[in-house]
Amino acid sequence: MRIPTTLLAWALILACVAPEVQGQVRRADRARERGEREEALQHIKNALEKDGEDAEAYEVRGKVFRDSAAVSEGDMYFAALQEMMDGYSSAGKLDPKLSEKIELDLLLVYQKNFNRGIEAFNYAQAAQEDSMRLAHFASAVDFFRGATIVIPDSAGAYVNMAFALISSGNDVQAIEPLKKAITYGKPDSVLYDYLSRIYLTNDMAEDAVDILEDAVTHFSGSAMLQNNLLTAYNRSGQVDRALGQYKEAVEQNPENTTYRYNYGSMLLQEDKFDEAIEVLTELVSMDASNPDAFYNLGAAYVNKAIAVNEEAVAIEDRLRDEAASLTDEEIAEGRSTVDRLSEERRSLFVQAIVPLENARELAAAAEADESMMGICAALYQAYVQTNQVEMAEGVEECAGY
Repeated sequence: MRIPTTLLAWALILACVAPEVQGQVRRADRARERGEREEALQHIKNALEKDGEDAEAYEVRGKVFRDSAAVSEGDMYFAALQEMMDGYSSAGKLDPKLSEKIELDLLLVYQKNFNRGIEAFNYAQAAQEDSMRLAHFASAVDFFRGATIVIPDSAGAYVNMAFALISSGNDVQAIEPLKKAITYGKPDSVLYDYLSRIYLTNDMAEDAVDILEDAVTHFSGSAMLQNNLLTAYNRSGQVDRALGQYKEAVEQNPENTTYRYNYGSMLLQEDKFDEAIEVLTELVSMDASNPDAFYNLGAAYVNKAIAVNEEAVAIEDRLRDEAASLTDEEIAEGRSTVDRLSEERRSLFVQAIVPLENARELAAAAEADESMMGICAALYQAYVQTNQVEMAEGVEECAGY
């Protein structure tokens, strides 16, 4: 059979091109081994110009940039790693038989960068001078970031990068690697805690809520994460959710005084005085050493008394302004209500005194001067409203009057 002339011509061309490409690739690899990277890249360029789908050429190109990354820093280091990944990726796609070999090489590169990160981290912790400590932490961050370029779903590299950033005072920059570590790794309560605390200390409470709601699905019994979530709800203004979560936390952990204190304090903040009084009364019976708990209990009585007084004043104003249109029965009923509210107001101020006196005594013993003025001001008001003039005079200076 006669071979067509055109087909024979193509066969001859391919026969010539293949050895030429392979020769360029071999020369590139030898140049790479000698450390002559520019020469190696030129040979690779020549090879790919002849055959843009030569897998071995891309593999050697990946090796050239692998070697370059090992002796580079900063942007050049990251760029070399990315070029390495591009070369290896192209090689693996063009010739799947190379994939196993490439994966093994990438694992070695990853381990080398990870180990360099650990070494830099240890140097940073041992450094005596701040400048050296920060420089080593920065190097550690770079090496761990480099490891994530090589294996993008490596939770361990993200964790260590985040801790290096946190240790160097760059908490906000640690957010992304912590998120990646949580995404790629197993649920870890410590990582959730670190990330949520960074959010909370940087006015990112809504982000903290999102991550902590996920966290408590994995660690429902973690008091640490529950407390962080309650704080996040509170700071993000999600009052109803916060109160519901606080209530549930108290019911599930009845001996936890921190939950009870936070719940009672938030009820007080939301003017839910009766509920706050109930929760805080139980709290001070459990822990009689907390001045803030006694103060908030006293404040709940005082604030409720003020609210009752405002209600009485509103009724008195209505009786005065609408006297001509009200029946005698309506006026008598209104005055009776005012008398009842006045008595309730006085009773509430009386009930406020004991917890406020306890708060003052405990605060003085703890030398908590920052709390003393508020406690004394509330006490002064309670003494005045219950006609205890001498007692009021005794706290007048302390209250700043």
